[in-house]
Amino acid sequence: MKRRTFMLATLALPFSMPNLLHWNTQTGPGFKVSAGEGRYHGHIQSMGVNTNIIDIKVSGKDTDGGLLLFEQNQLTPGKGTPLHMHLSQDEGFYVLEGEF
Repeated sequence: MKRRTFMLATLALPFSMPNLLHWNTQTGPGFKVSAGEGRYHGHIQSMGVNTNIIDIKVSGKDTDGGLLLFEQNQLTPGKGTPLHMHLSQDEGFYVLEGEF
């Protein structure tokens, strides 16, 4: 397939199959959650392989299950998040301070 044909077909795909796209039209009032604060439940302390303090910034309650965003403070020196998989979710990390 030629590049031009591929690009045009790729761009047309969402319009030919509208059920592939889910446009979230939910609107509501904005909110701000400051550093070191949690939107719901305050500080959550996890206990397991390592100890963390988790502050939920954006909850599934806010996004109809579409997104969870949290701030995590690692309290166990030299240990990070164990190797794991999420089969139906994406996960990313953004390190603000130190090494991970």
